[in-house]
Amino acid sequence: MDKLLVIDDETDVRYAFKRLFDMPDLEMRMASSGEEGLSLLKEFQPNVVIMDIRMNGMSGLQTLEAIRQFDTRTPVILMTAYGATQTAIEAMKLGPTITSSNHSISPNCKNSFSKHSRRPGT
Repeated sequence: MDKLLVIDDETDVRYAFKRLFDMPDLEMRMASSGEEGLSLLKEFQPNVVIMDIRMNGMSGLQTLEAIRQFDTRTPVILMTAYGATQTAIEAMKLGPTITSSNHSISPNCKNSFSKHSRRPGT
């Protein structure tokens, strides 16, 4: 079974992901902050993490940096409504990362998850 972790401080965004990814073969967890996401990540071990870059408290880049200290392989999809090339470059330096400057939740996000959810050997 695939596992998805969504980290976003906006309740509406988390709800939209829950509806978009409502699939019987997917286990999904939600976190409302980078700090909460980090503690869930260690126990949940998702195939993919989808996370907002701009959040209250720990930012998405700070969370990504913390993730990469103990997990260098899990793909992370970073979303932002504020397209910034420098932010994308910083994120890619931290390991397998996909950035999207379109914060809208669409089937493209679902396709990106499907593409990156398979771990080697599964």
